[in-house]
Amino acid sequence: MILAVRMGGVFTISGERRLYDSDGNYTRINHSIPQRDSHFSVPLSTVLPWYRAYAKFVRLARCDAFAFKTKPGDVLTFNNIRLLHGRTGYDDSEQNVRYIVGAYLDWDIIYSKLRVLKSAQPGSGGGCDAAE
Repeated sequence: MILAVRMGGVFTISGERRLYDSDGNYTRINHSIPQRDSHFSVPLSTVLPWYRAYAKFVRLARCDAFAFKTKPGDVLTFNNIRLLHGRTGYDDSEQNVRYIVGAYLDWDIIYSKLRVLKSAQPGSGGGCDAAE
C-alpha cells in the first residue's frame, strides 16, 4: 500500500507517485488490503490516529458503495486507479462459480501505440518521404 502520513507538514510516502499536489491537497488514495506493507515506520504516536482515519475512510467508502451482480459474458472495464472497487464474498459451488480474468493496460504502451499509428498516417511527417 502506498501510505502517506503527514508529519510536521511533510508527507512521507512509499511509492513513486505523488499523492498530493503542491498545495498539500490529496490527488489520489491508494487502498489495497493485500498490498499493505508490513513495515509501518512512523512514530508510535501516529499509529492509532492513522488506524482511526483508515477505519473512517473504509466506513465512508462502504456507505457510498454501489453493488451489482455480473452475468456470464459480462465485461467490466474501469481505470484501476480512479475507481475504488472490490468484490464480495461468495459460496463456491457447482451452481455458483466465480470466474474472473483480469488484465492491465499500461498507459505508456497505449500512448506509444497511438503515436506510432499517428506517425504512420500520410501527411503526418512521421514516415519516410521521397521528397525529403
